[in-house]
Amino acid sequence: MKRLPTSGWNGGVVSRLRAEAGRMKRRIVREPELIVVNTPGGLGNKLKALVSAVRLSDSVAATYPTFGFLLENEIPVVDAIPTKCRVFSGWRFVLTTDDRLADDFASVPIPERGQNKLRIPVGRSIDYEYGRIPAQLLEAFLAAFAKLTVRAEIERSVARVSEHWPHDTIAVHVRSWEGNDFRRNLLFDLERFFHAVDLRGAVPIFLGSDSPAVIDDFRRRYGSRVITASGDNARLSHSADADDEEVVVRAFVDMLCLSRTDVLIGTHLSTFTECAWWLGGCRQEVVIL
Repeated sequence: MKRLPTSGWNGGVVSRLRAEAGRMKRRIVREPELIVVNTPGGLGNKLKALVSAVRLSDSVAATYPTFGFLLENEIPVVDAIPTKCRVFSGWRFVLTTDDRLADDFASVPIPERGQNKLRIPVGRSIDYEYGRIPAQLLEAFLAAFAKLTVRAEIERSVARVSEHWPHDTIAVHVRSWEGNDFRRNLLFDLERFFHAVDLRGAVPIFLGSDSPAVIDDFRRRYGSRVITASGDNARLSHSADADDEEVVVRAFVDMLCLSRTDVLIGTHLSTFTECAWWLGGCRQEVVIL
């Protein structure tokens, strides 16, 4: 497995942020029985909470129908959270006291909740760490992802897109951060994605994005080399809360298609990119911008 290039995201910015960043408070979750997934936000956030839950328990429920749209697994939807259970409401992979990981392992600065500043997060976390993740935790979470069974009709939708594309097709996921001015101003730079793609030569590109404008810009630049899962960009939603089955399924098809190439060029701080890499078996060469 190839390591995450240190120069993939703006190296100078990362170095400065790491120098300025403090550490957030350490959190440990003990092994539960019933776990209720109640994570808000986009599909990547919710999948990470679900995978954390199925890794630790055979008894898992959720407060929304999202997983029923996507998976054959029986994930009951609860109207009210039972009093005697654990609730996973964060976007991070959940680690236990038994997981061997250094307290200062985390290296990726993220925006601190409610503040326009970046900090290196909880030391015992593997989020966004890609090729740095220790083998035993990589295997443990891959085994948890393997417990999820994708609905057959979704697999067929993915196959219709990916089955016949050329073997050298690369995957690109561009998060536009619309509605989040801090992240958009700091992180969004389409020219860096164009540069990373151009370095690969004239290869086909599977593109996933939450922005029709981004898809239009790629098509203007790369023409017929750009492959998408759908020609209709009106209902893209990779980042917002959505219980609309069509929107959620489209996003998941994009995520699975992103996982089917040998190269994944993705977005910094995007759990959508991150989950695509996990769903691909952590085998892809990954470049994060």
